[in-house]
Amino acid sequence: MIESIKNWSTRKNINAVVFGNGCCVQEDLSTELRALLAQANYTLKIVDSPRQANYLFIHGIINPLLLNVLLKIYADMPDFKIVVALGNCASNAGAFNGYNALTGVERFITVDYYLTGCPVDANAMEDFMANLDDLILKKSKELE
Repeated sequence: MIESIKNWSTRKNINAVVFGNGCCVQEDLSTELRALLAQANYTLKIVDSPRQANYLFIHGIINPLLLNVLLKIYADMPDFKIVVALGNCASNAGAFNGYNALTGVERFITVDYYLTGCPVDANAMEDFMANLDDLILKKSKELE
């Protein structure tokens, strides 16, 4: 009972850790996505500690040096977590696919949603918003 109340209360509060080295995350999180979240009565708060986060936004390429940091952040997050890959670079290294890029972040951690584009396009963000409630319910049921 307490867990269901906790999940309900945090449903519209997105406490996110942002990880990566991509250049377009500022535009993606601070303008379009934040506006769409506000329209749907969600709040987005960027937090410093993975222990306070229920969302992990990954952007930019992941290289071997960054992988250990990403895995540590992921492990430090609470059990209820939603991982979103922002842009083509986080999904498949995009234009930077090369010897130093680890393609397919899903090989290392579970990715719940991919926002594609370079930068992420508005249609992908709208699709994310349309599916967000279902994604939250699915993740909540997995923990029961």
